[in-house]
Amino acid sequence: MTENPENNHEKPKEYIPSPEEVKNLLERFIEGKEYEVLTKREDKKGLCLWEVKVPTGEGEHTEYAYIRKGRHDVGQQGEYDVGEQSMFSAINMTFFQNDIPVGGWSVAKCIDGKWKETP
Repeated sequence: MTENPENNHEKPKEYIPSPEEVKNLLERFIEGKEYEVLTKREDKKGLCLWEVKVPTGEGEHTEYAYIRKGRHDVGQQGEYDVGEQSMFSAINMTFFQNDIPVGGWSVAKCIDGKWKETP
């Protein structure tokens, strides 16, 4: 009997960045400026969301947000929070004026376990 080679392949284990790795990346983008942690959430797999706020001027700030790939069980008392999901582990940046988002983009994505800055 010949085995089907397609059945012999296991799905590669998903790379999950450590909190220290994410902190180093966030601090690199923040470039030494003071910041406030807005949200830091973990689930059974580890760190899944980390949002920080950097004041940039009168009524203006920039937020950097790390989100881990996938859906995250981070709700209160085990509730499933379907609003927390991403196709990539990434760090996104959003500009705010008077607490209104006015622009932003992804600054880095983790692809195959390696971080790549995005233009």
